[in-house]
Amino acid sequence: MDKFYAFVSKVLLLVGLISLVLAVIVKLFEQYAYFGIFPLSYLRFAGVCFLFVVANSLSQKAAGKQPQKKRRR
Repeated sequence: MDKFYAFVSKVLLLVGLISLVLAVIVKLFEQYAYFGIFPLSYLRFAGVCFLFVVANSLSQKAAGKQPQKKRRR
């Protein structure tokens, strides 16, 4: 399951970066809407993607640092 979350994090990071670059480009060329979506919408979507990546990476680090219980027999 860790590999799945790592893959999803990488994909969302890539999508977030593309969305961020697209928002800056659209804002620089002063087009108010591109495909009916304003630049602020791209920025908000990128922010949500980045928040998911941060939360996912923190949960993976926290899961890796949990102490292992010793089994006594």
